[in-house]
Amino acid sequence: MGATSEHFSAAELSCHGTNCCGGQNECVPALVDALEALRAIVGVPITVDCAYRCPIHNAAVGGVPNSEHTTGIAADIKIEGMSPILMYAAALKVPAFADGGIGVSESATGYVHVDCRSRLTRWTYDLSGKQAPWNPDLDISV
Repeated sequence: MGATSEHFSAAELSCHGTNCCGGQNECVPALVDALEALRAIVGVPITVDCAYRCPIHNAAVGGVPNSEHTTGIAADIKIEGMSPILMYAAALKVPAFADGGIGVSESATGYVHVDCRSRLTRWTYDLSGKQAPWNPDLDISV
């Protein structure tokens, strides 16, 4: 059973695939702690669209092989009232995310992928949802 917290339940952190693992939650405490830290910074609820994905579900949604979602260290999030670039700026204030991976959707109603991998990695998602190299125009001072 994966980690949960006061503001992040097993239901939202578990795999949402059908005909796969049956809704496992393999999220690690470091991810959930970082999400809690982010929630404390923004002061409003965070919607987790996707956290843990079993390998079968990851493949079904077109996730990259060995995605951080499959190891329980990643989440795709939205924060009501915040654009993706503002979510990115807030995520940079959480050390686990600032030192790990952040992917930013270029869509105004998009999301941000945050993870606590062991190396600094940045990328964007283009308007079709495909992963693209980091867009330096999104890099802002915080």
